[in-house]
Amino acid sequence: MVGTRIVAVLVAVGATVGSPIERRQSGGGSCTTNGEWACSTDGTQILECAYVSSTSLSFAVIETCSSGTVCTTTGSVGCVAGSVIPPKSTTTTSTTTKTTTTIAKTTSTTTTSTSTTAEGGSSCWAAWVSTANYPSGSQVSYNGINWQNKWWENPGAAPGASNGDGGWVSQGSCSGGSHTSTTTSAPIQKTTTTTTTTKTTTTSSSGNTGGNSGSKNLVGYWGQDTVYYDTGNLQTSLLSYCQSNNWNIIHLAFLSAFTGGSNNYQLNFANFGDYDTTAITSTSSASMLDIGSDITACQKLGVKIFLSLGGATGGYSVPAGTGASFATLLYNSFFSGSSSLPRPFGTAVLDGIDWDIEANIGSQADIVTTNQKLKSLQPSILISAVPQCPFPDAYIGEAVGNSAAEFDFVSVQFYNNYCEMTTSSFNYDQWATGISFPIAVAMPGSPKSANNGLATSALIQTTMDGIASGPNAGKLFGMALWDVSSSSAYKEAGASQPLVVAIRSIVNGL
Repeated sequence: MVGTRIVAVLVAVGATVGSPIERRQSGGGSCTTNGEWACSTDGTQILECAYVSSTSLSFAVIETCSSGTVCTTTGSVGCVAGSVIPPKSTTTTSTTTKTTTTIAKTTSTTTTSTSTTAEGGSSCWAAWVSTANYPSGSQVSYNGINWQNKWWENPGAAPGASNGDGGWVSQGSCSGGSHTSTTTSAPIQKTTTTTTTTKTTTTSSSGNTGGNSGSKNLVGYWGQDTVYYDTGNLQTSLLSYCQSNNWNIIHLAFLSAFTGGSNNYQLNFANFGDYDTTAITSTSSASMLDIGSDITACQKLGVKIFLSLGGATGGYSVPAGTGASFATLLYNSFFSGSSSLPRPFGTAVLDGIDWDIEANIGSQADIVTTNQKLKSLQPSILISAVPQCPFPDAYIGEAVGNSAAEFDFVSVQFYNNYCEMTTSSFNYDQWATGISFPIAVAMPGSPKSANNGLATSALIQTTMDGIASGPNAGKLFGMALWDVSSSSAYKEAGASQPLVVAIRSIVNGL
């Protein structure tokens, strides 16, 4: 993005360690990303990619499709998959309830099942059943203790058993009571309506929901240490920002040098290291593996991780005719492929790529080819782009203007240009009507994150509310910020919280 930088390693800082996007994933017997959804190939069952042990992933049956579901006979899940879990609710009633379930607008991923026992004492959840499959997030009671599952559990060892694989986590002792057990991992939204003759009391608790309490997304960039320009401090680990509960998607910036399908490429993440396939060192390998650990941990928190290609500096190109080979290189190096090629992030599997092209790349037609090939190799891969706001963009406008280009969303940089949000030439509507893909409104995260275009949260609120109520509201994907480090540190005058907190609140309200 404009205003980005590629820098040398400043200090050896070691990394420590449910965005709602429509995902149409073919069913199968194996999978790579925990929480990914699919249909069986005959369209009769909804599947979840989940742990069957502490390390082994495979698809397992979540639900049998009925006439009202979004399971299709072509083997697709036409729903919002991977979105994060909303706050859990506990509902207590003193009489028998009548429950009806309907399929609703696909903007959430919560399924609620109800189990009621005699009232009295503290609340026990539904009893564990030895023959049942339990998806991640399931809540049961066993031997007077409430348990919550952190990954998929097949029938077998009971919660707390010495031969179990550790998926069940004790939530404390319980006795009697009436409780609604909420399983927060199903791929379709269900609305449960409860009718009672006595009062119903509902309480909510919240955990890390990946930042999302609505249907829109907040996207950020990590890796170029933009906060340094504002504060002199260094960006912290990728995981630390994922744990902030602000972000749905974080792009790793950048794959800064590449030439089509050539195995020679470079990654640069400022104070978290760089990586050159022509000169791999033990230090660079260790730095990337640390980031790989963070990627996996972020995904478990519901944050999707993309690799951003390009940036404002660096040498990169996709020469004519190399799009398919470039896609294969990316697939084998960063996704679910297998080859003898280096995998900088180890076993971590990314969620997508982002095209941040700010120079002549060679062939925009081959950007489209790259996208199409990636989707054919792994349909679950998500793809975005980040053009500048003059329409059409000089360097990637042809690609994002192609309705067959397979972009899942486009983040338009409404700053550093005449069409930025702070001017009367702000042109969201032109983009919304000019391309076929959802749009995220991209803004700078601090005064020094861009040369021009920093907007107050008040202006952003007014502008985004106008978009959300305007004729092109349906094209709105959310917002994006350059970058996570600067927006997490910068506070507007008189504000007690960083700018990202205000933007997260705005996005939640859209």
